[in-house]
Amino acid sequence: MSGSVDQNWKKISSALSPAGLQMLDSDNSLGVFFVVDVANTKGKISTHSPIYRINLIKKDKQTIVTLTNQRNKPVSDQLQFMILQRLTQTIKS
Repeated sequence: MSGSVDQNWKKISSALSPAGLQMLDSDNSLGVFFVVDVANTKGKISTHSPIYRINLIKKDKQTIVTLTNQRNKPVSDQLQFMILQRLTQTIKS
């Protein structure tokens, strides 16, 4: 994403809920959102709901956005694409 981490932090923060992601916690100083994907669960969270990290990483004049599991380990490319695409579409609309 173009722009600073702070600019994109605000964009992503506002887009989480409309994209079907419920924020559990966040740390702006680390550039991390902890979220649960509730898009297909009618907004319900259970003890089995996976928790993901949305990571914002500064690189030159851009912000790299990645998705990992709650322990900061990679998720499948398909899952990362699906969730980040929903988030991106929400930001653009």
